[in-house]
Amino acid sequence: MKVTKGVIWALAGVLTLGAVLGGGPVWTAALAHAGEEPPSGAVPAVPGKGVPEQLALARLGGLGLTEEDAEALWADLGEDRRRELIRSLGAPEWLDYLAFGFSWWDRLDRYEAYHAQHPELTAEEAVVRVNIGLDAPPYGDPEEVEDPDSLTALVNQYHALPADYAPKVVYLTAAYTNQRDRLRPVACRAFMEMADAAAREGLRIYNASAYRSYTTQKWVYQRYVNQEGAQEADTYSARPGCSEHQTGLALDINTASLSDHFEETEEYAWLVENSWRYGFILRFPEGKEEITGYQFEPWHYRYVGPAAARVCYENGWTLEEYHARQPAPDR
Repeated sequence: MKVTKGVIWALAGVLTLGAVLGGGPVWTAALAHAGEEPPSGAVPAVPGKGVPEQLALARLGGLGLTEEDAEALWADLGEDRRRELIRSLGAPEWLDYLAFGFSWWDRLDRYEAYHAQHPELTAEEAVVRVNIGLDAPPYGDPEEVEDPDSLTALVNQYHALPADYAPKVVYLTAAYTNQRDRLRPVACRAFMEMADAAAREGLRIYNASAYRSYTTQKWVYQRYVNQEGAQEADTYSARPGCSEHQTGLALDINTASLSDHFEETEEYAWLVENSWRYGFILRFPEGKEEITGYQFEPWHYRYVGPAAARVCYENGWTLEEYHARQPAPDR
């Protein structure tokens, strides 16, 4: 079959950009960025549908394909072939950054710039890191957390809680903590259930440090700064407002010191494999220091709820990566 301009527009507009970019408005903006105009007969994306649904419902009338044939063809091509098809039609390489449901059109320039600085990364890795905010310096201008009460609220060097935020917290039962301490009710119940499950296997896990107010965290951070300076303190202690402990959903289990080598214990091994079942994730895992901004802390766990915890566990994601991969607007 002769590849005419109309066929190219049908393929590019329906199979690729209209579906991969996830919506007509984004496709139009993408063409404008490239100095081109969309064809008047381009098949629009299906409102309210994600990428898989759009592909299934796309019509390739210009090529004489049915919906079922189009869906089967796209599925058979695979991701590499799809991108190859895009490029064969003359689409620019920057489309790589927009081929994900979590890509933000208005961050395209940032994706390109960050990837140019870090060519060892894949396009997907570059997009994720920019979505996290890693193309800017930590603590440069932290955004205020929109919903501090959310179980998955992201609190880190780029997202800060209001100084006056104080969640409703309850005291842990004495058997589950080495000091009088508090957590939000949902996290408190889940932690005690998790500790009971570990106990049934002959292991003991308990709280070493849980809720801290903004004022308490300010004192803790300043103490470390006085001891080792701000640059070193920032690798293991959060500045006030940027500590997960203020959410009432985070706690240090059994210890809060690397010298105790908690990562070598049976309790740690059990938590790594089972904490997600109770809604907890290891917040600062080894090998993810560049993502989280903190050194490995085998004791620091965060309650995010069973659903989010399972996603993070199954994909090996930190909470930063979980948020960075949430669908972008209009996807």
